[in-house]
Amino acid sequence: MSMLIPHLVVQMAGLGSFSSLYGLSRLESLNLRNNQLSGTISSDIKNLTSIVSLDLSSNELVGKLPTVGTQLCKLKEIHLSGNKWNQSISQVLDSLCGCVSDGLEVLHMSFSQIWKFKALTQISLHVNSISGPIPASLGNVSSLRYVGLSGNHLNGCLPESFGQLAKLEALYISNNYLEGTISEAHFANTTKLISLDASDNQLTLDLSPSWIPPFQLEELYLSSLNLGPQFPLWLRSQEHLTYLDISKVRTDAIVLPSWFWNFSAQLRFLNLSHNHFQGRIPYISKIGNDGLEIDLSYNHFEVQESDYNIAITSIVINRPV
Repeated sequence: MSMLIPHLVVQMAGLGSFSSLYGLSRLESLNLRNNQLSGTISSDIKNLTSIVSLDLSSNELVGKLPTVGTQLCKLKEIHLSGNKWNQSISQVLDSLCGCVSDGLEVLHMSFSQIWKFKALTQISLHVNSISGPIPASLGNVSSLRYVGLSGNHLNGCLPESFGQLAKLEALYISNNYLEGTISEAHFANTTKLISLDASDNQLTLDLSPSWIPPFQLEELYLSSLNLGPQFPLWLRSQEHLTYLDISKVRTDAIVLPSWFWNFSAQLRFLNLSHNHFQGRIPYISKIGNDGLEIDLSYNHFEVQESDYNIAITSIVINRPV
């Protein structure tokens, strides 16, 4: 019997099983996150032919995901992380191939052959213990707007194919083991990029001093990266930054260029800590209504109280190297 229940959210209920829900053929949204679901998923799940959003994350499901790629054609969003699937990631993705892969927009899980899913707009895989290199074919998913891979064990280089993601707005790859260089090719067509976090990797920026980025960033985190022999001149072109973290970087630059202190009025947070920068900090005039937090600690800056702008809500300067 089919019941008209378009949306169903059951959380922290300790269901153990959800086989009784397979008959809800008109169900459009099913959220069973964190319900202590265990055992395998029956092939009867294919009866949920109207399902658009399915969240099975943070449970104890095992076995294999049934092949549903030709039945659940309306599926746009699926969350599968935090379970114990007894199959390779490629097998999981194969079970979703068919009409599902044509329309799936959000996939939360580990990845191997994600590039098959041509409609994906976001990939969120933060803190999933994923290892290995980032597949270059990920750059073929031209619909991607958000890529979140932070807090994993990814290694190797960042694929240059990311530069072809013309719709990409946010790229988070921090706290991994990525190495190699980041060049202009990595950003060739990323005109819509506004958030970039590559911090805490072994990456080196290899960007020409004359390079003008195709994007205008709002958030930029480069902590612990190698910025190269000179301070990155391309930062001068970024007029909409609200958060900038270049702490613990490796660079031969000692004195920051004067233009660096001519911030955009939108800047809210600046972290320059744990470097070897020196010189006097000029009076900072362009500060927005919400103020500005600055961390200059563990450097050799000269800052006098008369240089403070009252709109600077927090400044840390008293811990030299």
